[in-house]
Amino acid sequence: MIFVIAALGILSSCAKEAYEDDQEQTAICLTVDVPETKASIFDSPASLNNPDVGGGDFAVYAIISGNTSATGNIFMNDVRVNYFPDAGDWRFMDKKGQYVNFYWPLGDERLDFFAHFPLNPEDAGVSEISLQPDGPSFKFSLPLHSYDASAVRNADRVSSKTPNQEGLREFVYSYVPAQSKETQNADPANPGIKMNFSHPFAAVSFHLGQSYRMTLHDITLTNIKYEGIYSFDEGWSVDFTVDGQTGRPKVGDLWIEVEKGIPTPINFHSPIGGPYLVAPQALDNESYLNVRYTRLDGATETKSVALNALGATKWEAGRHYVYTLGLGNNEEEI
Repeated sequence: MIFVIAALGILSSCAKEAYEDDQEQTAICLTVDVPETKASIFDSPASLNNPDVGGGDFAVYAIISGNTSATGNIFMNDVRVNYFPDAGDWRFMDKKGQYVNFYWPLGDERLDFFAHFPLNPEDAGVSEISLQPDGPSFKFSLPLHSYDASAVRNADRVSSKTPNQEGLREFVYSYVPAQSKETQNADPANPGIKMNFSHPFAAVSFHLGQSYRMTLHDITLTNIKYEGIYSFDEGWSVDFTVDGQTGRPKVGDLWIEVEKGIPTPINFHSPIGGPYLVAPQALDNESYLNVRYTRLDGATETKSVALNALGATKWEAGRHYVYTLGLGNNEEEI
């Protein structure tokens, strides 16, 4: 089962008095818009202000459009934008925590803007962000394992030092090139540069279909790509690289501990894992879903099936994929 959720919310980032400066100085204003992909993460305008999911602050960069100079094109570099609840808008903030204005260039230069939630991208598995004349890019390394930190007894699978998705924040980005004072004021009723945030990653979840009684131990997705570079090239695309050379990306296993008896305490059709963030990727013949379980007769077995045989042959950015496990009509089937 595949579904896409598209909920939009718009918040403004510019106080009206910012336009009352003299004609030589026009304040830069941003409006914020974000679609939903993961249940409960950035799923509404209010979630953008929720610090528990990385909201409340985001970072913005800007360079002068068309300027290829490595040092002379930077206009804004990793500037904090904060939601000001008393005014109900977003405002630039300096390192001292004071609200400040940024102003458009006095000439006719246009600006390319790039922004991201959360403010600290490392909380979302993202690093080495840059904005170049041909668009932004960033490196990512998504932690694959998911488990209860107190249940690391499966030493052959995970350890206390294994990266996991517990507490991983969603990452969303916005890129709007060639903006100017004129485009900012194109809509007098809602002035501002429209920062339309998108999700560069996909999400996967697991539900339980009707089943016979057994003990379900864990679910593992094998041979999943998890590290690479996300870059802008005629629209967003995933370009996996290793040591700067395009090639086969790093792969690993997404391991999900369940360790519960079925049908109790798990109800039929209930979620049993996820959502988990994954890199957009084609699902090849080496990508498998594995379910480890114990039957009523005490035999522990593993059922494996190719992921690309389950309906989706690829995971696309901004989509949420739900896999439902049908555990058969007896204790020998999954």
